[in-house]
Amino acid sequence: MVSDDYDVLDSTIAAQQKAQDRAIRERRQYPEIQQFMKMPSMGPISAHVFDAFIQTPHRFATKQRLWRYCRLGIRTRSSAGKPLAYKRLDRSGNGELKALSYRAWMNGIRGGKDSNEVKRFFEASLDRTNNRTHARLNTQRKILAVLWTIWRKQTAYDPNLFFPLTPTAQAVC
Repeated sequence: MVSDDYDVLDSTIAAQQKAQDRAIRERRQYPEIQQFMKMPSMGPISAHVFDAFIQTPHRFATKQRLWRYCRLGIRTRSSAGKPLAYKRLDRSGNGELKALSYRAWMNGIRGGKDSNEVKRFFEASLDRTNNRTHARLNTQRKILAVLWTIWRKQTAYDPNLFFPLTPTAQAVC
């Protein structure tokens, strides 16, 4: 009986490895996936999942609509111009993309002393908001916005997408 359980476990591990190998081979056909993987904390599976669920970057007119689809949009309720409740995250949309951005955030802030753009953006957002949850949500939204921008504009990944230069900073440079 125990032997059967180990056989099932062995076959599951083999199937998982085969699927991972196939995903790595398939990424060569999709230039956007190769660019997604250049972002710290994005692996081949996450890059493929983002690509598969979004399907086309032109699906969303604005990044706010993308965030709403990923369950990271803000929902407000009001009547006669008066708020009825606190602002909340919208529950409609795709939870897998929200989980993907959460895992990317978690992987980005790990690493101890190594500082990457995800971690720096989170820390800057934490300084600005003084609220860990709001800083995390801001970072998750930024991760999704950067992936979407790379794909929509068909550009290479650039760490400066997390901290774009303001017009006054561009004038100084």
